Amino acid sequence: MTNASAATTFAATARSKPRRRMPFPALFLTLTLIGVAGCSDPDPAPTTAPPTATSTAPSPTATPTPTPTPSGPDIPAAARTQDEKGGIAFVKFFIDQVNESYTTPRDDLIPPLSDPGCKSCDELQRYAEQYVASNSHTSAAPYRATNLTWIGEQTAGVFIITMTLKTLPVDTIDSSGKTVSTYPEESAGRRIGITWKEGQWVIYDAASIDS
Repeated sequence: MTNASAATTFAATARSKPRRRMPFPALFLTLTLIGVAGCSDPDPAPTTAPPTATSTAPSPTATPTPTPTPSGPDIPAAARTQDEKGGIAFVKFFIDQVNESYTTPRDDLIPPLSDPGCKSCDELQRYAEQYVASNSHTSAAPYRATNLTWIGEQTAGVFIITMTLKTLPVDTIDSSGKTVSTYPEESAGRRIGITWKEGQWVIYDAASIDS
């Protein structure tokens, strides 16, 4: 499989051949976030403007990422505020949950944080389910997000955050403890759309930084 043929998610499918390099596709390369087909309508935009740098809203980095509960993710307080800092904290938390889904593995963490129409989220979930079904996992967290920046509202109720997403060269371990594949190391700019629904942020969809 080539990067071009797999460019729909920032997860990669585990392979059965030993030490084969896993094709790492660009994150949601073909999506645009504006009027994404199939996504459900977001709740209305926040009624207040995002806080300035002097806001007293809690910092996303002030609260440690909680351990997921057996029934799903426990969203930290910093990621529950309907403002700029809360949105950035939520995207960080979402990536933490993708990592947790692949290292544990678990298949109950991504859906509660995703819009029902988010096709990119569906792809991430599909890989989590494959890990669970095959009793395999990654040797460590494969993704690291840095330089998260709030861009603002792009379309009604959808807010954009850009970031640099790095893929680390971690292994995929099968049920017998054997390394069957390796994630290729990669770093690229990404943008994430989030929307506020039913009292929390959810991932609306995502795209490469230049799409």
